[in-house]
Amino acid sequence: MVTSTSTPCPSCRSAMQMHALPGNHGKPVELDLCFHCQGMWIDSQENLKLSAAAVADLFRLLHEQRRDGACAFADPTQD
Repeated sequence: MVTSTSTPCPSCRSAMQMHALPGNHGKPVELDLCFHCQGMWIDSQENLKLSAAAVADLFRLLHEQRRDGACAFADPTQD
């Protein structure tokens, strides 16, 4: 499940998307992703709740959306 969020990326200020990925105990884990800078914003302990298949799906999704030259630690003061 994918939904847009109104929260801008803390690194590059672009719009983020919330993705629900399968969790270890059948409950989805919602992660905020920024495809502009390839940032992942994971709440405390969320990484431990992801199933192994979800981790593979997450990296596949990021790879499909990557842009050459994107930087996860972009300077938000530079445009």
